[in-house]
Amino acid sequence: MPTATRASQSTNISSIQFTEQGSAPATPASGYARLYFANDGLKWVDDTGAVSPSLEVQALIVKKASGNVSATVNGVAATYRSFEYQTAGVTRWALHTNNAAEAGANAGSNWQINRHADDDSFLGIPLTIFRSNGNALFEAEVEIDGDLDHDGSNVGFYGTAPTSKQTVTGSRGGNAALASLCTALAAIGLITDSTS
Repeated sequence: MPTATRASQSTNISSIQFTEQGSAPATPASGYARLYFANDGLKWVDDTGAVSPSLEVQALIVKKASGNVSATVNGVAATYRSFEYQTAGVTRWALHTNNAAEAGANAGSNWQINRHADDDSFLGIPLTIFRSNGNALFEAEVEIDGDLDHDGSNVGFYGTAPTSKQTVTGSRGGNAALASLCTALAAIGLITDSTS
């Protein structure tokens, strides 16, 4: 069973492996705490025997001298796997792999950002990225302060299905060109063509 003192110190650990156990370990000696992996997550027991459902650290750094390094949040399908940002213990933002079922064809476990109110109540999901196709869904207004460089083949506005670049035809000397322009703009949703 790994132990750690409460004093402020830095320790390099190559790896720690926990085996799930149903109950808390024995109370550690004075000034120490014991980490253990219960069936509902990582917990620790202090030198009074009190069990905490969470582990608090001032900073956590994942570092490797060379090569790739990663941190993993692993859970079963159709459950949230999350990181939360809090103020005084109250959630402000949460980053999730959401609980959408993995029903095949790469569906489910979509990535999303949740926002929370001052009282921790849920406010909404400003961004969802779908695992199956990479599409991003924005809940509210998107403000672009720089240039918008659209390299795709299709575009659509105001709920119009995206379509390809339109071609305006007809003579400028008559109404044919104007009629063609109105049709082209209406095709991508920029206007409603009510001309006659």
